[in-house]
Amino acid sequence: MEINGIRKGTFELWHQTAREHPIPGELTRYFGDGASTTEFDTLWGAEDKTYKQIPAAGISLADCLASLPLLS
Repeated sequence: MEINGIRKGTFELWHQTAREHPIPGELTRYFGDGASTTEFDTLWGAEDKTYKQIPAAGISLADCLASLPLLS
């Protein structure tokens, strides 16, 4: 929804605040002496930036999913 060229509404609020989630998992570190440790850690961090604006004409579901970084 746009009012005087400014986007408003529930979707716009979500769009401004939505962020990718980090991906957690088991991480094994190997050391030169042959030892190793395994821990639960962040494997892929998330960027704290807003998504690109969606054109007023809209986009397809395929374009929407393709633009999500963690789905690539």
